[in-house]
Amino acid sequence: MTQGPDNAEPLDKKKLLLEELRQGYSVVWDNKNSLDEKAMKLITVSSIIGAIIFGFSSIIFSNGSTIDLFNNTNKILITSNVIFSSIIVSIMLAIVSIIFSLKAISLRNYIFVVGGEEDKVKLDNRLKKVYLEKYWNTGVNLEKTIYDFMGDYIDAIAFNFSNNQIKGKDIIYSLYCLVASIASVAISLILIMINLIQ
Repeated sequence: MTQGPDNAEPLDKKKLLLEELRQGYSVVWDNKNSLDEKAMKLITVSSIIGAIIFGFSSIIFSNGSTIDLFNNTNKILITSNVIFSSIIVSIMLAIVSIIFSLKAISLRNYIFVVGGEEDKVKLDNRLKKVYLEKYWNTGVNLEKTIYDFMGDYIDAIAFNFSNNQIKGKDIIYSLYCLVASIASVAISLILIMINLIQ
């Protein structure tokens, strides 16, 4: 059961709990930054793979190259269509991977709590004034201020953790699409090698 600021608990224990909450908030914030970095790396890799696949397909299917690689029998024509389809699917999956990563990065509605290292830079003058008036006027009770900060940290941790889970799911989907894109290219290469051997 949560007790208010007027309970008999010593002030030192409240300060310790506030510090624990602040550290938990920082961990959630570090996780957010880590997820953003992973999403950026996935965008980079997906873009490179998409460009390589596009270049690879334009070499194979331009200026009659397909005629050189594939004979005019029905079996080979079907294989050529399968290769073309698999390359198109691979490019589409790379694009979808980029979209999921961009969606993960674009999630920005996080709760900020005054006192975290990242907040000192981000608060504009208006917000600073509001928080100074709320917490640091001379008549404010220190225990109540600590209790209010605890509530702010708990709300921020819960909300930001939930956003990190959404961001993490988008990154996982992006990774799945990237792996599927690479697998689709591998199938195309295997089919091309089989046709070149025959």
